[in-house]
Amino acid sequence: MRPHITVIEDDNARIEEIRGRNGVERVVVQSKIGGVRPYQIQAPTLGRDPSQERGNAGRPAWSILNF
Repeated sequence: MRPHITVIEDDNARIEEIRGRNGVERVVVQSKIGGVRPYQIQAPTLGRDPSQERGNAGRPAWSILNF
C-alpha cells in the first residue's frame, strides 16, 4: 500500500502529512519565510497506549546534519 500524502498550504507555511496503513507516519512543516528550515513533528509510536508516556511524540524535531 502506498502512503497517502495530504498537503495543507497557506501564505506562510506548507504542511505535509504522510499516512500509512496504521495512521500518521510523519508530518513535515516547511515555512515560506526566508531563512527558516523545515522541521518534522514526531508521530506517536504505532500500537502504543496513548494514555501512557508519549516521549517525543507531538514535538518538533530539526535535522542538524544534512548529507
